[in-house]
Amino acid sequence: MSIRPKTHPTTILSLLILGFVHFGVANATLLSADETPSVEEQARLVLANQLPIEEVIDARVWRAMAGGDIIGNGGGIVEQRMFAAFKDTFRLVSQCLRNLTCPINSVDRNLLERVLQVARQNRHLPESLIFVSSTTYPLFFKDPETGLVRSAKTGFRPELPVFVNREHLYHNGQPALSSAELIGLLVHELGHQAGEANHTRLDDLGARLAAWVLQGGTLIERRLLGQQTQFQVINPKSPDEWPILWMGWNSQTTPLSSLARAQVQCLESDRTPIGMELSNVHWQRESLANDELTVPISAWARIFCQDRNAMVIYEDRDVDFVVTIKRPWTPQPTISTQIKWH
Repeated sequence: MSIRPKTHPTTILSLLILGFVHFGVANATLLSADETPSVEEQARLVLANQLPIEEVIDARVWRAMAGGDIIGNGGGIVEQRMFAAFKDTFRLVSQCLRNLTCPINSVDRNLLERVLQVARQNRHLPESLIFVSSTTYPLFFKDPETGLVRSAKTGFRPELPVFVNREHLYHNGQPALSSAELIGLLVHELGHQAGEANHTRLDDLGARLAAWVLQGGTLIERRLLGQQTQFQVINPKSPDEWPILWMGWNSQTTPLSSLARAQVQCLESDRTPIGMELSNVHWQRESLANDELTVPISAWARIFCQDRNAMVIYEDRDVDFVVTIKRPWTPQPTISTQIKWH
């Protein structure tokens, strides 16, 4: 037999009051959680490292950051080069997966296949890259575990921007990273979006892919009229692929890959060009007339042509890229390119 204890009326009243207080606090917490911060506030929380990137679902936040409302976006030569590298990453990762010379093992292959899927999804993102100053936002790139300031960061799901540390792109005013290194950096960040959290593993994979890309690359540089001038070729790894080409003048980058591909023709009319590689890339003497600077770049081209019987034949040709730059030389001159085949 049990004896039910008596409950004093004061105790009942206290419990009721505590219940109402607890209910009120819970409701207040729920209301504050339901209140979504404004676009600008979300952007500032992200930059202060107080809101994880992957938790932002409103694309207007990225537009506000990239469009200049919060931080603006990069317009220098490395930034433009990185935009070009972002578009080429899908093709280069795809080449690596198909080529036996690419230095990856079976575990790397699985990860790189997931990176390829993410790169495919992200190719046409309007805010694919956002450039942030680690001087202005010192907490944003700081790794909470190691204290290191990283060159880039992103979230752990696809279709998110890659944030790039602007301070790591230049050294004494000159580009600090090659195009191949930029591709390695992007592979690292896309690996995070593919679900890989291990920085060391992604650093290693990105570095090996960058080294593999560089094996078929050529970069020539010089100064013209006081401006840094560059021409870069990243050759493909198989005969049915096309090289990545671009011309750099001061802070402006001009992609030439599509133009070269559109103008390539085989010597025989029944053959179709399916790929090309360039070697012996070198400057010719420039000329200055009135307000136009003409800069010729010459190379040996090996064009791979396929006939009606699916046989692949290569043709060796000479090619000149004749770049014309019109005043004003800075900041945004008019640049045009003609391609001449010999």
